[in-house]
Amino acid sequence: MPPNPPPPSFKNIKGFLSLEDREFDEMKELDALHVEPKKYFLMTSAARWIKNTLRAVQAFDSVFEKGLATSYKVVVTGVTCKGIFTKGLKSSGNFVFLDYTDRGLQQILYKNQYAFVYPSLNEGFGTPPVESMQYGIPVAASGTSAIPETCGDAALYFDPYSVSEIRNRIMQLLDSGTYSEYAEKSRNRYKYIATRQEQDLTALAEYILK
Repeated sequence: MPPNPPPPSFKNIKGFLSLEDREFDEMKELDALHVEPKKYFLMTSAARWIKNTLRAVQAFDSVFEKGLATSYKVVVTGVTCKGIFTKGLKSSGNFVFLDYTDRGLQQILYKNQYAFVYPSLNEGFGTPPVESMQYGIPVAASGTSAIPETCGDAALYFDPYSVSEIRNRIMQLLDSGTYSEYAEKSRNRYKYIATRQEQDLTALAEYILK
């Protein structure tokens, strides 16, 4: 009998490059967005209302309006209708609104951000904060659903329905002592989650193979 053909692979598609095969110039990518490393906050998945991004944008705008953190920008990805966020915005120059980004650019944004803000109203796990934590990035997040279980003591929590509370957590992250504390907690939490996931996967595989 002839040998079985190899399984289908994206690599068989002409011109396809996996993330590992692609070369990214991080500084060039950031320059194109007019942001500097460690000088921007990041929020993701803005097209989904349940991510509650608008309230966080309003919180940031109120911070900038007070003349605070004006040297920072806020990068928001997954924006499919920019007008929802820019209507009534007083400090539009401090915001960078992007459509959905590819995985390479998204990882560059995760890696080089100052801090990650996650105001989601409901989560089954909450992967984006963990993706930030792998780089030792401090996180401010909604204190609802599964997020506290995922992030543990490594995030500053807020009521996602309160713009003023979100603003207060943003301002806390501007304090160098608080920032350093949560950067360290973030690194430790990521190590814990990565180890726990590997252990759970191994245990599951062993159970299935019994």
